[in-house]
Amino acid sequence: MDNDALIKERKSLKSLIVEMEDEVLANAGVDVFEEVFKLIFTKLYDEIKCGPEGKKYLDFKNYGDTESQLKEKMQDLFDKSKDEWSGVFTEDAKIMLTPSHLAICVSTLERVKLFNSNLEVVDEAFEYLINKSSKGEKGQYFTPRYVIDMCVQMLNPQEYETMIDTSSGSSGFPLHTILKVWTDIENELEHKHKKNYLFTTKKKGGRYKDYVTKQIFAIDFDEKAVRVSRTLNLISGDGQSNVLHLNTLDWERWIEKKDEDWQRIYSNGWHKLENLRKKVNRTNQNRYFDFDILMGNPPFAGKIKETRIISKYDLGKNTKGKHKNEIGRDILFIERNLDFLKDGGRMALVLPQGRLMNSTDRYIRDYIVDKCRIIAVVSLHKNVFKPHTSTKTSVLFIQKWDEKLCPKIDDYKIFFASMEEPSKDKSGDKIYVKDRDGRDKLDKDGHKIVKHDLFQHEGREKPGILENFIQFAQSEQLTFFSPHREDIQYKPNLPSINIKLLSESFLVNGRLDPEYYHPKYERLLGYIKNNEYKFLGDLVDITKSIEPGSDNYSDQGIPFLRVKDMSDHQLYAPEIYLSDQYIHEISKKRSNIHNLKPTEGTILLSKDGSICKSYLLRKDCNMITSSAILHLKVKDENLILPEYLYLILKSPLIKKQAERDTGGSILDHWSIKNIEKVMIPIIELKTQKEIAKKFIDSGRLEDESELLRKNAKEKIECYLKDLNNGTTIDDVLKIVE
Repeated sequence: MDNDALIKERKSLKSLIVEMEDEVLANAGVDVFEEVFKLIFTKLYDEIKCGPEGKKYLDFKNYGDTESQLKEKMQDLFDKSKDEWSGVFTEDAKIMLTPSHLAICVSTLERVKLFNSNLEVVDEAFEYLINKSSKGEKGQYFTPRYVIDMCVQMLNPQEYETMIDTSSGSSGFPLHTILKVWTDIENELEHKHKKNYLFTTKKKGGRYKDYVTKQIFAIDFDEKAVRVSRTLNLISGDGQSNVLHLNTLDWERWIEKKDEDWQRIYSNGWHKLENLRKKVNRTNQNRYFDFDILMGNPPFAGKIKETRIISKYDLGKNTKGKHKNEIGRDILFIERNLDFLKDGGRMALVLPQGRLMNSTDRYIRDYIVDKCRIIAVVSLHKNVFKPHTSTKTSVLFIQKWDEKLCPKIDDYKIFFASMEEPSKDKSGDKIYVKDRDGRDKLDKDGHKIVKHDLFQHEGREKPGILENFIQFAQSEQLTFFSPHREDIQYKPNLPSINIKLLSESFLVNGRLDPEYYHPKYERLLGYIKNNEYKFLGDLVDITKSIEPGSDNYSDQGIPFLRVKDMSDHQLYAPEIYLSDQYIHEISKKRSNIHNLKPTEGTILLSKDGSICKSYLLRKDCNMITSSAILHLKVKDENLILPEYLYLILKSPLIKKQAERDTGGSILDHWSIKNIEKVMIPIIELKTQKEIAKKFIDSGRLEDESELLRKNAKEKIECYLKDLNNGTTIDDVLKIVE
């Protein structure tokens, strides 16, 4: 298809579906996902049948047919695709669109070539369709292809190794594993180096098909995602039989899935999966497996509340050793995925970054470090999963201890890297590489190139995180990378990469988040240590106030100040007022609460959300602040003045320290423990007093300015009142309304 609309018109399949939805599907009275899926499924089948060894013309096209003839032809083509690619649609499934609606959809899709080298064409469309009905609700979003590519290349799967994704979505990780190994096979057979195996209609057989049908597996609990996954595996080498509809976490009930319909669709793959189980007692027969590689992006929203499931997991226990009543889904996936790996097996897992840094999740990191070698941690940009979520994520790369493949050692190097090119804007739209004239650069297949620093794209951009990791892996003699480079010391060529020993990173502070080890922070701390700085905790007393209950305040009472009510220069009128009775009850329950009402000289500092937002009170205030706002009171004004401290807290020097220490996956959180460790520069008191005087003078001028504005406004109102024979502006507005 020389006139492929995706290339010629620079459109995406998703945008064409949105157009169809706006013009036809929204008012067609059908399930949009099902009907578009049927059409894409049918067109993929038609294109593969029209490949190099097949028929020479496409049937998915209107050659002047009437609407009725076209629907009959499309239904016939759909029936053929169902017969050959069974297990995705029921035998009696029909295209439900009316002939007129179908004709419009066919005219849109017939201009598109689905089989090309870029899997994102189909995947992006399915993500859009599935997200609205199921994926978004469960906190699982399809991983961008460039992130998947990086993970696959970093784990370097081989033809003889088995691979599984236990939360597979559209099977992005399995598919890219297939394409990577196919590239290796082709390079071996043709004795040449090929960058990527193309996603084409070329028939696969021999070693290519054997690899897909015997070594690659995928599991997901969402039925629609499984059907999409099976479709994409079908067209990538008939690997659909190994894509199973199962709840990964609830392995005890897998046996209950084996009803007649389930057996008809999944029995082939199920028996292959059974053959990869570890030899254990029958009670745990579906728990432990012997996979070489696991890659995945488990759901990171929602909690598991079924105590029957939680009771099976060590990570489901609290600090006292008792199982919790509820737990984050992604936490159980960590333990479950380790159960799937053989000793020496490798894993790449996308996780909320909070799991790698929050103090409350330290027990999770201890569990992982005990069972595995931490190979690498790559922090993804916060825009990667937009527009679906702004949760900050990282990819954790690990290898289970094994006497041969990964001998256990007390200390070793960890590869930390941070993705600094966002790849998407704040709205979730992809950012593309531009040429000097501002036009989109295209790869050799005519596709736009997403701007990221995860890897080098066809040699067009500078080496990325992947290329650096390969050099690191070779220098560290990791068993899954060769040749080993014992004589060469690896040196990062990206500023966002740092190599740290376990003993100088996790074992010191318990953190595995790459941003914490970013070289820029080490340079900052090196500068600070060479100058006169003191810990903030030594300079101030820090207290926090109380949170209001949802129904425990009234319109009368004491103002309740939240972070949103505070700016760097003023406090806005609070919208919430707390009753005296409520304040008294809270104070009785929390005997450690004191200094609730901020006094003159108190610095209000936000620790949640808009961290580092602060305000210095110039007089006592009759208010109570949220627990997200801390009260900082200088201990010794002969050492540091509140005005100077307030101004220095706003400096980039302090904000950079806060940036490093901030935790949380969605809402930024700056713990009191980390705030106390912030280093404050101390200058002579005489200079501080000069600075303080300027600040006090600026406040006085602000007050005078506000008074002058108020007087000017009153003057205008008086003039207009005289002009309107005693009618005020408010009276005029009431008349107008």
